[in-house]
Amino acid sequence: MALAAIVLGAISIIVGFLPVPFGLDFIVPIVGIIVGVKAKKQLSAAGEPSGMAMAGIIMSIAGLLITIGYFIYVIFLIVEQM
Repeated sequence: MALAAIVLGAISIIVGFLPVPFGLDFIVPIVGIIVGVKAKKQLSAAGEPSGMAMAGIIMSIAGLLITIGYFIYVIFLIVEQM
């Protein structure tokens, strides 16, 4: 699950810069955060290192922030054109 969190985090960073329809640019990082937190809890309970899960969480949060920033930028451009 930690690897899935990293993959979703990387995808969320890439998708954050793209105009993706249907809100997928918001869904991918949120799913990445959820999967990363679950993986971190599982690994911590087993006493194993949880660095990959934490990296996935951080990347997903970064992707979410990029998506929000891009969304605000697009809204600003639309309002400016009016």
